[in-house]
Amino acid sequence: MSNISLVKDKDLIYKRWEMANFGSNSINAPQEKITQQLVNIEPIFNPPVDPVRSEDRAHFASMMTKFGEALQKSDEVIAYELISLAVDIAQAMMSVKLNIDTEAILPVVKTAISHLPSQTKHMKIRVSPADVMLLEEHLAEEISLHDWQLIGDKTIDRGGCLLETPVNLVDATNAVRWKKIAEALSLQKDWMSE
Repeated sequence: MSNISLVKDKDLIYKRWEMANFGSNSINAPQEKITQQLVNIEPIFNPPVDPVRSEDRAHFASMMTKFGEALQKSDEVIAYELISLAVDIAQAMMSVKLNIDTEAILPVVKTAISHLPSQTKHMKIRVSPADVMLLEEHLAEEISLHDWQLIGDKTIDRGGCLLETPVNLVDATNAVRWKKIAEALSLQKDWMSE
């Protein structure tokens, strides 16, 4: 046999098989052509350029948060002032009612008596001197039956009462009843405060 070489280019036997060895232009050329075509394509929809920068957006968001907090605080102040005004109006109307309606004391005393555990004997009912005669007239039977004592007290405003028993004290004076109403509304308003 003869020593015939099938490989004509002996350098190919020892070269690495890499794409660069096969001519880089032949493989990369189509890829570069496609990339260039994609770059040159105009988009179908061009969104408008947003003139607001990210710093401006953050500043605007901060301003909106502060505005919301200020608005909420002003709502709370307005609500408090509105409740306060309503309480002042109610207080003025109640004062007028107590002076005009002489019988306004009757439900107050009856409600105060209902807070006692039972009809107790020897109870002292302290009321304004202006309310004594009315109560003597309307509660005469209960006063004599239970041996209650009706006392005119100048320190108690008209329309209020103070019930004293040997074991209980029910304060239904205007100041105490008004304080409970004001506390229920989270207000610090005294009866006939200045």
